[in-house]
Amino acid sequence: MAFNFKPEIVGDDIVLRDVYATFWGDQSDYESGQDDGTTASGVNTKDHPELQACSLPVVKFAGGRLFSPTCNSPIAFDHRIPWKTQVKIDYGIKSLTVPLIENGPAEYTGNTVDLTVACFRYFGVPLQVGRIKVTATILGGAKYYDKNTT
Repeated sequence: MAFNFKPEIVGDDIVLRDVYATFWGDQSDYESGQDDGTTASGVNTKDHPELQACSLPVVKFAGGRLFSPTCNSPIAFDHRIPWKTQVKIDYGIKSLTVPLIENGPAEYTGNTVDLTVACFRYFGVPLQVGRIKVTATILGGAKYYDKNTT
């Protein structure tokens, strides 16, 4: 699968409509010992299971070097959206605004957003469901958007 979403600029924001969201940061992520919960932004999800936050595929370059060569995301720009930028997640009649703290999900998943377990539960969705369709609005994100890089 590939990223299959088109960013829409609405005022100062980037809107990602009807995209799939999954979750990360449950106990199974840590059991292998390969994930200590530290995100790209430095926030640790293992130490803070109550944390409501999200991950978007925003990093292709980091420190002037190619970070994720397979990141063909339409929102992975040369001027990356800063960590902790607020992202509004809408699911059904519920809405939640959370910080962006991690890069992902992977392109091969076909998903656009990863939510922390606490976010997924906020929407009242059992983890067994696995993924939901949401609208994600990157608040103030339009200033990072360069249509020539997508």
